[in-house]
Amino acid sequence: VKEINQKSNDRWRKMYLSEIKRMLLKVNDVKTMHFIYVIIKDALEDLDGWETERVLCNLNHHSIGTGGIHLDEKKKKEELIEMIKNIENADTIKYLHTFIKTFLKEWG
Repeated sequence: VKEINQKSNDRWRKMYLSEIKRMLLKVNDVKTMHFIYVIIKDALEDLDGWETERVLCNLNHHSIGTGGIHLDEKKKKEELIEMIKNIENADTIKYLHTFIKTFLKEWG
């Protein structure tokens, strides 16, 4: 049963990761990409073991600001994708997918 659950987790993780990558690569607006970058980077940085609860908490309570690292948009997209690739929990990736999708729908 544990092996089946792991395979299912891996399958969902790959699907959501692929969709996140597709969405991020389509973002052309510099300000939108900057906001997504800052919010997700802040939510994921310094997490031990990519704890789902802490990611959710950080995303839910983060206020959008103008701070952050000023990289070109291609570098931001690449860095975000690499950070998200390191997340092993499918639920966390699903949450990020939903967050990015909703953010782009509302403000992108």
